[in-house]
Amino acid sequence: MGIEGAWQLDMSWVPEHVKCTVMGDWHGLPQDGETEGRKWLYTGSMCSQSISEPPCKSFLVCRRDPAQDLIWERMPLLTRPIIFNDLRFAKELEEWLEKISGDVEFATTSACTSGMPDHIAVPLVVLRYSVSISRAHERVAKVLNETVAKGRVHLRLLPNRRFLPAGPDRPAERKGKVVNVEDAINERVDQEGAPELHRLTTDLAFALDPKLAIRAFKERHQLPTEIA
Repeated sequence: MGIEGAWQLDMSWVPEHVKCTVMGDWHGLPQDGETEGRKWLYTGSMCSQSISEPPCKSFLVCRRDPAQDLIWERMPLLTRPIIFNDLRFAKELEEWLEKISGDVEFATTSACTSGMPDHIAVPLVVLRYSVSISRAHERVAKVLNETVAKGRVHLRLLPNRRFLPAGPDRPAERKGKVVNVEDAINERVDQEGAPELHRLTTDLAFALDPKLAIRAFKERHQLPTEIA
């Protein structure tokens, strides 16, 4: 963890006599497989650090069979249902609004059927949306506010400034070159040739208050206050 290029298992690192490698807590999807005749298992994580990570959680139970071989069983954990969506365009929001109430009802019913306590069965709905979508917050509130007020859903809205207000009809989108603000900046500003300009452009693009980004730029370069 935290070492560039070393986040993924390379079987050449594992001694040949090791028959099974168990990895854990990288906050990804639980998975298992076999490489070069040797088994590997990834536990997933038992708790969430981010609302965007996979909501399915589990733990592994290890036991020996009569032949003295190790048997691994994955045991699922009951967790609060999470409905997470990332929306870039107005059409995507319209489609989401049409089906979200049904998705919430289905998630709640499934959680209650599995034996989860009612207060934990209440789904968490997380919506990250482009700020370019007109009145997105109001439109979501109109559909879900009553359900939220009745305590049947937890709602978290995340306006996202990193999406360009573009659609499939834009040339850059069709070519697949520019899909977000970072790509647009990298395409126009040479990060190696003009690192300070690249940093200032990026700071301005994502700053809640552009004046603070400009002030920080001037302080770094000891510029007079009146120079923008």
